[in-house]
Amino acid sequence: MTLKEKMFEYLRENPKAPHKEIVENTGIPYDVVKTYICRAKQKGEIKELEDGGYEVIKEPPVEKSSYKKEIVMEMIEIYREDFKNTTPTERVGIGKEITKLLEKL
Repeated sequence: MTLKEKMFEYLRENPKAPHKEIVENTGIPYDVVKTYICRAKQKGEIKELEDGGYEVIKEPPVEKSSYKKEIVMEMIEIYREDFKNTTPTERVGIGKEITKLLEKL
């Protein structure tokens, strides 16, 4: 999940959250939150409420790269589990597969 997706998810669940609360609960740096909110307002993705909160109007496009990264990380984790239960010869092959996957990140 990208930082922007994480921020949008938090805003959907906590629409009245000010910048500071978003930062504290998501771990996203303040300047990044401020920039994302400014750009999202310009794009019409969120609307500022009278009480100072934000309403998510339109979801940002899903970044394919974040899905790809999640899949690759899951595959690496599976290989890591296999690695523990193999012979030294098999580990060489698994190590090569893990290396290929890491290059895709």
